[in-house]
Amino acid sequence: KPTSSISQLQDSIDKKGKRKKLRVKGRHDPCLCPRAVPIAEAMVNLVLLDCILENKLSTIKKVLSK
Repeated sequence: KPTSSISQLQDSIDKKGKRKKLRVKGRHDPCLCPRAVPIAEAMVNLVLLDCILENKLSTIKKVLSK
């Protein structure tokens, strides 16, 4: 399900950092599904790297404790 646009008046800033009011007109509902695969891949990579580092740490601890 796509995310909804917020049509309420919102506080924002422009590119120069000045305060502005923002109101979204119309519906701008992007589909987030195409981004799900890269996000899932990145999370899997983080978990695998964490496991590898944890394994290396336990190996180092074994060597140092001898």
